[in-house]
Amino acid sequence: MFTIAPQIQAFLDFSSGRIRIFPGQSRIKRWVGRGVMKFCQLTARKVANAKKRGHLCDGAGLYLQVSKSGSQSWVFRFDFGGRRREMGLGSSRVVSLKQARQLAREAREHLLRGDDPIQLRNAKRDKIRAEVSSRLSFRAALDGCLAACSSE
Repeated sequence: MFTIAPQIQAFLDFSSGRIRIFPGQSRIKRWVGRGVMKFCQLTARKVANAKKRGHLCDGAGLYLQVSKSGSQSWVFRFDFGGRRREMGLGSSRVVSLKQARQLAREAREHLLRGDDPIQLRNAKRDKIRAEVSSRLSFRAALDGCLAACSSE
């Protein structure tokens, strides 16, 4: 059995049962003495100056998507269940480059365990919505208070 260096594991997809390099990785990585070097890794300045419509690659499936109007958002591209998927990570005004890399890293960890990161995110969001909706609303508290006061 062989082991894979952690620097290289981040670029591989094991969920399909075979080793496959993430989309766009073959042209942006190169072997060097201590690991993998990414050529198209974005910087904060490149993100701030991105105006041209399209996708700018940061590596390992993370892209900065620039729309026609110039708005920017982070997208994580991956394959799951034989389908190409895109997971939005947020606007570049709200989510920094460092945070986007961390979110993409967490999504890759879910993929390595065989979980769909989009379904996990939606389940977490639904749980929070259910928790918030089950809380006592202001209107219900007011009605209860008025009913208690009127019975006295």
